[in-house]
Amino acid sequence: MSKVAAFKRGSTPGSAPDTSIIALDRFIQSTRDSGYKGTVSAIAELVDNALEACARRIDIHIRKTAEGDDFEVAVLDDGTGMDAETLTEALRFGGTTRFNSRQGLGRFGMGLPNASLSQARRVDVFTWQDAEPPITSYLDVDQIVLGTLSAIPKPMRHALPTYAKGKKSGTLVLWSRCDRLDHRRVSTIEKRLHAGLGRIFRHFLWRGTLIALNGKHIEPVDPTFLRATFDDGVAKQFQEAITVEVTTEPADPRSPASEVEIIFTELPVAEWHELSNDEKRLRGIANGAGVSMVRSQREVDFGWFFMGAKRRENYDDWWRCEVRFNPDLDDAFGITHTKQQIRPKDYLVEALQPIIEDTAKALNSRVRQKHLNLKADKTGVEAEKLASKRHDRLRPLSKASAQANERKALAELADRHARVRDALTEKSGATKYLIVTDEQESGPFFQPVISDRVLVAVLNSDHLFYRKFYEPLVNQNGLDAARTSHIVNLMLLAATRAEAIFTSKDERKTLAKFRKEWSEVLDALLRS
Repeated sequence: MSKVAAFKRGSTPGSAPDTSIIALDRFIQSTRDSGYKGTVSAIAELVDNALEACARRIDIHIRKTAEGDDFEVAVLDDGTGMDAETLTEALRFGGTTRFNSRQGLGRFGMGLPNASLSQARRVDVFTWQDAEPPITSYLDVDQIVLGTLSAIPKPMRHALPTYAKGKKSGTLVLWSRCDRLDHRRVSTIEKRLHAGLGRIFRHFLWRGTLIALNGKHIEPVDPTFLRATFDDGVAKQFQEAITVEVTTEPADPRSPASEVEIIFTELPVAEWHELSNDEKRLRGIANGAGVSMVRSQREVDFGWFFMGAKRRENYDDWWRCEVRFNPDLDDAFGITHTKQQIRPKDYLVEALQPIIEDTAKALNSRVRQKHLNLKADKTGVEAEKLASKRHDRLRPLSKASAQANERKALAELADRHARVRDALTEKSGATKYLIVTDEQESGPFFQPVISDRVLVAVLNSDHLFYRKFYEPLVNQNGLDAARTSHIVNLMLLAATRAEAIFTSKDERKTLAKFRKEWSEVLDALLRS
């Protein structure tokens, strides 16, 4: 049976029943409603094709036609182009020279026709190689439905539009009669494409591929924030990257294994927690929790994957995860032909979920603690102001006391805390007092760090006294009067017991001087 017969549209009265595998007119309308989430994912499919053709620059143009209410979308690349046979295959549903390939971005041969007709009623493809004259062919929904088009038109020589000239080789995909675009304003479509394509193809953009939309370059959008371009902070990687080996064919013990790489990042809570809600949304912090699934350097999905019983919370906006894998694990991840969704198999979930769920819980706890620490620091602002105001009433500090401090410790503290950094660079000349909470695996409950003009009380958030007393106290959470007095009494007894260790005359004399000075300063600060 010929291709044309296989796509026979229907039977006339009295003729033999139509036994073609596909009812083409219904198929073409049904396929327009399936597969692609929207305009961003459909255009991303054309960008995939361009990248497969080794394109280094991809230009996307969107405009309203002269009629005023219709759109045209053009995607132009400088790739290798196609010959007539390849062009015909590219326009067929399921037609591809790379069917089931696990080496690149494409695989199933549904991309160009399915993506195009999901957004437009007609797609024309112009392509050329080695400075040869361009050839073109097309698909038209209306002609297919009417029965006047039942096979891919033979590619014909045709001049390029003016804006597409000047490239030695390449391909131009032109959508017309675009009736399915997500929005009816060019500016809105541009905004969504900049965000969506910048994120999907961020790794290609970082490597030098240029994608332009109506003349403006698309910038990479990094959901992990490791390469965020903001001046006031950047995310940091949490622990080392985790590598998990997954068998490509679990039913076959001889099948090779492929690696899945998992990277976690922490957003800078201290620097960004006071941003407005609008700014947090603009940067992608608010409601941005999740895992970015990256297949062969291209994001294919983003969501709450491999989390098991862990529920999503607001604190989860402050960390990110990226899972990277190669196309040979497509079956394990359940990659769809549109490359915009995953449906992971049970054996993959079993391999990845314990790692991602446990790390997610740990990061949630770390973020929660950082926010509580910042809240605790904020409650000390009034005390800081009062101490700074009364500094000149206290016994003057000698130069030796400031010079004796470890400059390294102060510099490290300034790196982690913007408030310390700002105080050190302030030009006022006044002595500043600060209380900051710092995460330390061991050490005393608090440690003084002193410079010429800045005195910092560093509270250790990992110390039990902080967790059981200070934090609940400043957050007004779970401490009644009896419990408070009990812990204060334990603190006094602990101080008394600690002094008992020091028995020499000089040690006892130094401790007595400290208690006397500390009590006098406390008395001075408490006086109204």
